[in-house]
Amino acid sequence: MRETSRPGPRCFVLASAVLILLAGCVAEPTPQAPPPTTELPAEPGASPTPWDPGDVPDASDAVELLPAQRGDCAVDPSLGGTVALVVVSDDDETPVEVTYDVFRTDGTIAVRRMTQPGPILMAVQQDCTDGVVSSPWQFRATRPGGGALSCWMTYGGRQVTADSAFAEGADEELAVDCTGHPGM
Repeated sequence: MRETSRPGPRCFVLASAVLILLAGCVAEPTPQAPPPTTELPAEPGASPTPWDPGDVPDASDAVELLPAQRGDCAVDPSLGGTVALVVVSDDDETPVEVTYDVFRTDGTIAVRRMTQPGPILMAVQQDCTDGVVSSPWQFRATRPGGGALSCWMTYGGRQVTADSAFAEGADEELAVDCTGHPGM
């Protein structure tokens, strides 16, 4: 009978080391995720050209500035206290009647009434009179035919008054009243 020896612990450790080394040689590397980014992916067909400001829609056609007349106080934004009267209607065809006070260079306050379609009507003025505001400034708007109508009066960047009306019926007349003054 012949004696055989069994592999010892050294052989087992050596075989394990060889397997680990060989496994490292044939294994494919694990793909790494790309670093996070804050950039949006480019849209298909997007060009690297800068934004063209000529493509911006012009909303100024929706705003109608109610004209000043000779003798009205000049508007000088550097003096502060600018008064803005704004009426917004839901279409550009229905005439809106606007009644509002106008500050005059002779120290008086006149009442002006104008009628024209919206959707946005605006009067910008400044109180150049020497008087103390003791009575409300008048500002009203009406329109026939239902729909929606709103008004705002601001003085020096502060809202003085606001009003809004809505009616679904075509026979309804809408009326809003933003009469007020900064001290009210």
